[in-house]
Amino acid sequence: MAEHSVRHRALMEASGFPTTPSKSREAPEIIPAYQGYGAYYIDLYLGSPPQRQTVLVDTGSENIAIPCSGCQDCGNTHTDRPFDPSSSASFVKLNCSDCLSGKCSKSGDKCEVGSSYVEGSSWSGYEAQDFVYAGGRHDQALDIHQDFNDSDDAFSGTDPNNAIKYRFPLKFTCMEKNEGEFKKQKADGIMGLNMKNASLWMQMWNGGNLAKRQFSLCLRRYPFSSLLKQDRPVGIMTLGGTDERLNRSPMVFMKMTERHKRREGFYHVRISKIYLSAEGGQRLGGSNPDIDFTKAVLLEDDKLLLNKDGVVIDSGTTDTILSKDLKPIFDHAWQAITGIDFPDQYIEISPNQLKSWPTIIFQMKSSTSNDALIAFPPSSYMSLDFSTGRYKPTLWFHDKYGTSILGSNFMRSHNVLFDIENGRIGMAESDCDYNELISGEKSNFPDVYANAKEVKQLLQTEHMQSLCEDKGASCFIHQSIWGFTAFLSIALICIALMEVYHHCKGSFVYITVDLDTNKSFDCERNEDMLPTLK
Repeated sequence: MAEHSVRHRALMEASGFPTTPSKSREAPEIIPAYQGYGAYYIDLYLGSPPQRQTVLVDTGSENIAIPCSGCQDCGNTHTDRPFDPSSSASFVKLNCSDCLSGKCSKSGDKCEVGSSYVEGSSWSGYEAQDFVYAGGRHDQALDIHQDFNDSDDAFSGTDPNNAIKYRFPLKFTCMEKNEGEFKKQKADGIMGLNMKNASLWMQMWNGGNLAKRQFSLCLRRYPFSSLLKQDRPVGIMTLGGTDERLNRSPMVFMKMTERHKRREGFYHVRISKIYLSAEGGQRLGGSNPDIDFTKAVLLEDDKLLLNKDGVVIDSGTTDTILSKDLKPIFDHAWQAITGIDFPDQYIEISPNQLKSWPTIIFQMKSSTSNDALIAFPPSSYMSLDFSTGRYKPTLWFHDKYGTSILGSNFMRSHNVLFDIENGRIGMAESDCDYNELISGEKSNFPDVYANAKEVKQLLQTEHMQSLCEDKGASCFIHQSIWGFTAFLSIALICIALMEVYHHCKGSFVYITVDLDTNKSFDCERNEDMLPTLK
């Protein structure tokens, strides 16, 4: 390792690249989070000069792993090309004396690392080290030579241009092979955030780059389509603390329980009770609460049953999974309130009907006398497939994973503080609006109970706006196509109306064209399509 370090440091200095990590920062760093196929990811800029790699945010794992050049059949749906070690002056392949979480290979020339998951995904590779910063600008690397605001005022970490001041040497895995979802996901790799030494925040802490052993996640759901660019921030990760400006209600705290031997490093918590609020609602606290907890019905308070095999909070699991032993109790209470069975597959239901479904309330064990109450509304435990207009459940009852999991849908619309220093996890209701935090302007997020038609219109409008941001050729082509389509649509409408009048004896057929967005709609169904006659 010494020879590698000297050689690469000399090469970096000769190339003009900085060779020292950032100092410890009092100000936490605010990083935008993005949404992939259900999971969330952030940007890492790795190497000298920096290369962007996107990584899933996973509090349930340890390692940071990304595809590197030469990765065998590692998928083609990712945001970026594999990381190219040969293009980075600061890249070091670790030898066996410097393994962090890997083991020395049989050949003795590298640290081998691998990980597999219950649903069948896996990856393997070798450990390396390079300089990295998280966040910054989504579409362009920052100049690591540039001047930045070096003050440690409370919110200097909010400015994306200051991301390089948090730059540090990261040990990570260069994937040589992956399987399953890692081939298909939008993010390039994965970033572990658990309490083991290879996780991102732990490496920053151990290297003296964070002032507190804390980080927070604030995530919200946004309609996603694999066919569109969609690089709008839908949440925030904060390293070194939390940003209280995000909170819409007082933060409540649950106690982190002792580590389980089989799941060391996970964020274990305990459920004290579960309630059902028959009248639904989204929020328990803040200035506009719409849940009356005094009317909630107790579902279960058997702590042994509620915490069978343990309970963990895991941002890397999309859904929430409780013990199968709870299902009969839950189904009975649900049936008594709603008169229907809780779905275990896709269901056709209107947003207004879903909005009236019960809100599940978790009472979480606290380190104080007052337990934490967390709302889990219908918008979190059901998910809209906007291509079909149907909803699917994201709450399940089974023991396949060997533990209960409060997934990213449980965390959604909350600012969640992982306070390792004080052995607790805090949650405050939040809009998780990165744009409002940075610019003061609220984002145009759809209502959590928006229907499929509204979602489609929003996505198409957003897609056009992203194409036209720079007034480029793509925008011109698309506008021209839409303009021609609108002209053709009007002509077709005229012909169609004449035909209808002739064949239907003057009956009126209601069809419109939206000239503001250059889109045509059939008014009875209001879908994105050329006019059709009923």
